[in-house]
Amino acid sequence: MQQHLLKLLPTINIIEDKEIPVKLWDIPQTISELSYLTHDYFRYYGKFPSTVAAQLLEQFPAPKNGILLDNFAGSGTSLVEASLRGVKSVGIDINPLAVLSGKVKTSRYDTNNLEKTFTKLSNSFFDINTNFLPTNLPNESFLKKWFQESVVVDLARLREIILKIDNTKERDFFILAFLAVIRRVSLAYDGEVRPHINPKKRQRNAFEAFAKKVKDMTRTQIEFNFAFANRTEGEAILANSMENYSKHLPKGNYWLVISHPPYLNCFDYLPVFNLELEWANSFEHLWCGKTKKDLRKQELKAWPAKTEKSVKDYYGSLERAYKITFDLQPRGGKCAIVIGDCTIQGKLEKVHKKLIGVMEKIGYKISEINYRTTNYSTGKYSYQHRADYHGKDEEKKDAILVFEKN
Repeated sequence: MQQHLLKLLPTINIIEDKEIPVKLWDIPQTISELSYLTHDYFRYYGKFPSTVAAQLLEQFPAPKNGILLDNFAGSGTSLVEASLRGVKSVGIDINPLAVLSGKVKTSRYDTNNLEKTFTKLSNSFFDINTNFLPTNLPNESFLKKWFQESVVVDLARLREIILKIDNTKERDFFILAFLAVIRRVSLAYDGEVRPHINPKKRQRNAFEAFAKKVKDMTRTQIEFNFAFANRTEGEAILANSMENYSKHLPKGNYWLVISHPPYLNCFDYLPVFNLELEWANSFEHLWCGKTKKDLRKQELKAWPAKTEKSVKDYYGSLERAYKITFDLQPRGGKCAIVIGDCTIQGKLEKVHKKLIGVMEKIGYKISEINYRTTNYSTGKYSYQHRADYHGKDEEKKDAILVFEKN
């Protein structure tokens, strides 16, 4: 059944032009169509289409003891696609929200227990004394800027009762649901990448938003359990992709790396999730002893690319990251990188072509160049207009570059 259902999920239309040594991957689906199953658990800005990971896993089937590695895992898109196919996977990311998302989205849950736990949470929420005084809140100026007072109290109540859940795995499920509605119940625009105040935003009730999210996630989990009973749970690790994390990895054959690093001059990721990270401070196990300041210092800086040094540092960071994957992979291992070009002060920066040079310096050999078309949207802050991936060489390209370890 699982293999049959995989064939029903969205796929990529691949168009090959023999006169040009590239392929075009057409992705016609909308965002909602690409958010099937657990992909919709947490809105992660700047993620790549789930069908890209699916295509790569189909194109390069896992060998015995094969483990997929995603060294810029984000919210776990690659991990979910590996899970659907019964393939072990490990994701590395510097963002605690990303690591939490990757774990929860690939985990197995008893939905009857989830429903019972939610009933207890609901009862506890409404039983809390009306004189409840929140503790361990984000700083006052932050709260006043982004949240109504009633919302702050309700979020604090929710956070307190979630922290009392004994089952760690279940607690993570409800933490993710809680953090997934932070932007929604704030005063920020829902759809923007970097949060900005929306003066016309209709305020939502925090508990109602949380309850709806939990019910949606539980319903998806029922479908996930029924349709993909043989799926494999992924592993997500909080670590710096540019520092050696091999001691944290399970032993296996890392035959395939799927990687989606931050795009140059697009945006840095941690500031995008500032609202959620502030409310995540009390969930200490997510941070592994680190602080937001610690992680910010280690993050791959992609924005703003104002100087020659900042651009050079960006490529240097990528070189350090892929030297690590090179050492982890066997000879013949594939490394697929989703990367896009950008403009810097109006001038085109051909990031994907420069990255080929970086990878070949490490020891990888380019084996495929695929350009992708996207019909669903482009990030408001990454492009001034839709990139034309079919156009002239001078225009922006969004590529899936496949390298092989010699």
